[in-house]
Amino acid sequence: MPTRSPATVRRLERSMGTLASAAIARMDEVLPWYRAMPAENRSWVNLVAQAGVAAFVEWFRAPDAPQAISADVFGTAPRELTRSVTLQQTVELVRVVIAVVEGSVDAYVHAGGQFEWDSAAPVAVAHAAGLIATRLDGSPIEYNKPDPWSPDLVVCHPALVAHVRRLLAEAGPDDAPGAPA
Repeated sequence: MPTRSPATVRRLERSMGTLASAAIARMDEVLPWYRAMPAENRSWVNLVAQAGVAAFVEWFRAPDAPQAISADVFGTAPRELTRSVTLQQTVELVRVVIAVVEGSVDAYVHAGGQFEWDSAAPVAVAHAAGLIATRLDGSPIEYNKPDPWSPDLVVCHPALVAHVRRLLAEAGPDDAPGAPA
């Protein structure tokens, strides 16, 4: 197993919140069943995703140590959740979290709107990690406004900003998720 530098491990540990937030946002984006769940069940699924990210970081820190991942990850949710989430949905959940952790998701685009308190912490963590977080049109995200509703959000690596902006411009506002019909 390759040696992990302490700096890389610390960077990954500091990114756990960002990774979990990105995984949860991606689940909301690509898993219709997740969006349709009652809020309580979504919160339990979110805890499973967060525990999965934490288990990955622990494995990365000590790859040769014995890992009890399934108990640690899936043990965070109540047994009742098993009646709400199928095996196929569980596999989809795991795949989305892995895709985010592996970095195969280049950008997070949220055009469906959210309250500013839903994005404040993830945006702060994204900025701290050196990522760019703006509105779809490239304008800065503003907080502490009289109306706390924020219509959209884009988070990506600075090297991808021009590419993401071009793709968004090509898609146009009517093609954006959550755009008025």
